[in-house]
Order: sequence, then structure tokens, then C-alpha cells
Amino acid sequence: MKKLILLTLLVFGTGAAYSYNQAKLLMGYGLKYVGYKKIKLSFTRIIFELSFQIKNKSAIDITVTSFDFNIYLNGIYATRITSTKQQIIKANSFSIIKLLIDIEPQKNKEFAKWNFLQKALSDIGGIKVKTSGVISLKALGVSVKNQQVSVEMPLRDMLPDKNKPSQNLGTQLI
Repeated sequence: MKKLILLTLLVFGTGAAYSYNQAKLLMGYGLKYVGYKKIKLSFTRIIFELSFQIKNKSAIDITVTSFDFNIYLNGIYATRITSTKQQIIKANSFSIIKLLIDIEPQKNKEFAKWNFLQKALSDIGGIKVKTSGVISLKALGVSVKNQQVSVEMPLRDMLPDKNKPSQNLGTQLI
């Protein structure tokens, strides 16, 4: 009988330790910029697509249930992007989230003061992009809502250096 009790405690203890370790890994997911694509660049409209990589470091699939991001360009608020589209990230894998940034610079007084259009047209890669907001996740029926997220880097640093394909661009742990 004592052996059965010890075996039961050992099984539950191992299961609890494994679950705790996976929970820590789930909360240590990684988020980084992995690229951008210019779509339109003119005096009346700037449209580009930001690509984020979310890495799941655990052995359990997670689901991104929503996000709410504010986008800043060189410290100036540009736009807000929200989504409730669910996206599954497989265990020990990653997923790409693409954000479409669509700005009408002439309608933003701060961009006009700073002469944003001239900077964007002459050196779009020099523009520093900050994404700040919250992301909500779900795993094994447990939801984690409104995890704080903040990632910032110049557009030129979002594209990989072809001479260094293994570099780790802008990794930010949340």
C-alpha cells in the first residue's frame, strides 16, 4: 500500500513539475520584427506591412486570441491596429503576424511639424517603429488576457542581412 501511495505521489509530482515548466515556457514566448514591405509611399499616403514573428517555446500549442497595438513612428502616434482573429502557434514553433499600416500624414499635425513626409520619402529605413499594446493568448483552455507588448526598432534593421542569415533581429521577450 505504501508503494502505491509513493508511486501516486511520484506521478502527480512529476506531472505538476512538467505542467509548471510548460506554463513558464508559455509565458516566455518571444516576439520580434522580421520584416516590412513598402506598399505605397507618397505625400498623401504611406502604406506598409510590418511582419512579426511570435515564437512558442513550450511543448503545448497556444492560440493568439486577440491583440490591440498602437503604432508609433519616430515617437509619434500613427495608428491603432486590433484583431480578434485567432491564430494557432504549434508547440516549439513560430507564426508570422502581418500588420497593415496605413497613414495619411497630412492629417496628423505632429507628422507635419516634424516634416515626416520628407524623412519617409528620402530614408524610410531610418524611421523607428514602435509597437506597443496588449496581446491575449489561450492554451489548454486557460486564457491569459492583455499581456503587455512593446517592440521598437528602425525599419532598416527589420530586414535580415544577407551576409548573416542567422542573426537574431530585435528579439523581445514579453
